[in-house]
Amino acid sequence: MERVLEECDRASMGLLPDPVHDLRVALRRCRSLADGIMAMDPDPAWKQMKKAGRDLFRSLGSLRDVHVMQEWVSRLGDSNDTVTTALSQYLSTRELQLKQEALKALADFDRKQWKKWSAILPRRAARLRPGNVIFEHLALERWSEVHELHRTALRNRSKVAFHSLRIGLKRFRYIVENFLPQQHAAWNDDLKELQDLLGKVHDLDVLWATALQVNAFPNQESRSHWQTRVIEERTSRIEKYRGKMLGKNSLWPIWRAALPSGKEVAALALRRLKLWASALDPDFKVARSNMGRALRLTGDLAPSLPEARLGQCAGPLRDLPDDKVSEVLLGAAQFRLRRKAGMLARLAELHEPDEALFQALAATLGYKSNKLPFTLLAQRLPLRLLRKNEAGALLFGVSGFLPHDLTAFGSSTRAYLRGLWENWWPRRAEFERLKIDPTLWRMSGQRPANHPQRR
Repeated sequence: MERVLEECDRASMGLLPDPVHDLRVALRRCRSLADGIMAMDPDPAWKQMKKAGRDLFRSLGSLRDVHVMQEWVSRLGDSNDTVTTALSQYLSTRELQLKQEALKALADFDRKQWKKWSAILPRRAARLRPGNVIFEHLALERWSEVHELHRTALRNRSKVAFHSLRIGLKRFRYIVENFLPQQHAAWNDDLKELQDLLGKVHDLDVLWATALQVNAFPNQESRSHWQTRVIEERTSRIEKYRGKMLGKNSLWPIWRAALPSGKEVAALALRRLKLWASALDPDFKVARSNMGRALRLTGDLAPSLPEARLGQCAGPLRDLPDDKVSEVLLGAAQFRLRRKAGMLARLAELHEPDEALFQALAATLGYKSNKLPFTLLAQRLPLRLLRKNEAGALLFGVSGFLPHDLTAFGSSTRAYLRGLWENWWPRRAEFERLKIDPTLWRMSGQRPANHPQRR
């Protein structure tokens, strides 16, 4: 992670191709580490670090694409070619624009926070030593994903499919590189070569799309000439990829043979989930005991699981038998119930039980987007106060939802709002300082029934 800060300093001095590339590589390594460890460690700092790195990484991505395209233009074109001239001029102009955006992204990058993560996250990562068999299970997940992408790409041969294959192979490579030193020593050369081949295929696709977008071809002849060159370069690399990944010499079975199989897969999946739970719950032994009691009380769980928007546990659960899936899910439910019960107990100690329940219900009514303002509203207008006053007027007034202009509403709505105003107005000066900051409310993307005013 410290390497990222060093590369930031190098890249900021001119944003030349090599420093930009080196910074992206450093960011990618940090993000790939987080990607692997997040599957074992639920600490939110991993996700926060990954997101911070992603924002800077993406801001430099377009600039890196321009640098790569400039290399391809000089390689494929002639100095006297009008297409070469047109593309070079466009890319030079585009490079200047993207450098300004990249400089702003570098200035906005929170280095102080990155330094804090550099001190915290390596200590958490030290709990998981490279070579741990649990990482072999994670590598098996990545292998399965990229193998399916490989089959899709060779079946439909689309640009999007080969791009997805490149990303999938990269994710598999980084898991092996970061966490499996023995496999990395044996597979690294092949993985790097395959990633380079697919990377150049992607670069050529981006170059051709850019040439079409800027109308770089003055006539059909020049277009056909460039298209032929691009297709030749692209095809040669796809054929090299096919030569290494198809037939009796394919690398797929070699990689698969070195990863878990049979009953070992299910055992490692359960170990992963237990490791995740132990990091989340400091009293994991109690949670595991409660899991057993929950199983005896609740019986079997319906086996159907949704396939959309799969989360961190989807991979391990896929490899477990049905009885183990039920055990894990019921244990997770028991843990969540115990955690919420503890939170309500602490609230009840600070307030009366009725107030604790009122605040918990308010947070629930806010859903994910408006949990904070609803909680603040319940704290600023406790139940004992609402019981003695006109509750609706105080809630709408302190929330800031009472409109000043009533002419846009129908007669029945105007009558209702006028009644709220009549009760709010005498108390307005008293409660004005308690009003919720309007910026805390999240209105966009809310279904009508879930709108904060209705809740």
